[in-house]
Amino acid sequence: VSQSRYHRDFDQELAPHQLIFSSGTATHASSYTMHPELKLDPLNDTKGVITVLRVHYHLVVNSSSPIKSFNDIKSSKVNIGSSNATSAKLIELSHFGKEVQTIPYKADTDVVMALLQKTLDVGTVLSFNQLLKVHKDKLRIVSSFEQLNAVGTVGYSVAKNFPDSRVENLNRVINFALHTPEIQSWFKDTMNSVPVGGAPEEYDRALVKFKKVIGSK
Repeated sequence: VSQSRYHRDFDQELAPHQLIFSSGTATHASSYTMHPELKLDPLNDTKGVITVLRVHYHLVVNSSSPIKSFNDIKSSKVNIGSSNATSAKLIELSHFGKEVQTIPYKADTDVVMALLQKTLDVGTVLSFNQLLKVHKDKLRIVSSFEQLNAVGTVGYSVAKNFPDSRVENLNRVINFALHTPEIQSWFKDTMNSVPVGGAPEEYDRALVKFKKVIGSK
C-alpha cells in the first residue's frame, strides 16, 4: 500500500465525522477520579480506535541527588513535581506520607528543567520524554510506578456513535502508518519509544484497566 493511498484512505474514513481525537489515561481516567464533582466519565461516551503508545511514569532526580530508591523518597522530606493528573494520582496512591509534597507543573519539560536547576527534589517524567535521553548524564531514574501495576496509554478515540465500520477502517490505516519504517524511526528518535498499534478494543481495555488501578468508580 503506497503512502498516498494511506492518506487517501484516512481522509475518506474520517470524513464527514471529523471526531477522532488523541487521548490518554490522564484524560479518560485520572482527571475524573480526582475531580468527581465534574460527574463525567469519558469512557461511557467514547470508544477506542487504536493504541499509539504505552506510557511509563518514572520518578527522576538530578544525578547528584542522594535519593537512590523509592524507599528513600518515602523516608525523606522532599518535593515531587507532577505535570498531569495521572502522575499526581500515582503519587497519592504511593502513600509517601505528609513529609512529601506535590508541586504542580504545566509540562514535563518544566519538571525536567527544575530537576536540572536543582529547584526540585524529584520529578515524575513520562518514559518517552526526549529530555531524559538528552540529559541522561545529569538525570537519574530512581524508580517507576510499575509497583502499582500502572502503565498508561496514549491513543485515538472517537465518539460512541461513530460507525463501527469506519472505526475498523481507521484502525487499519493507522496501524499501517504506525508500522512503516519511517514512523517507527520517528518514534524511536523523537519519542524514545515504539508505537503499539493493535485492535480498537485493546485501547478501551487498557483504559478500563488503568481506571481500576487508580480507583475510579
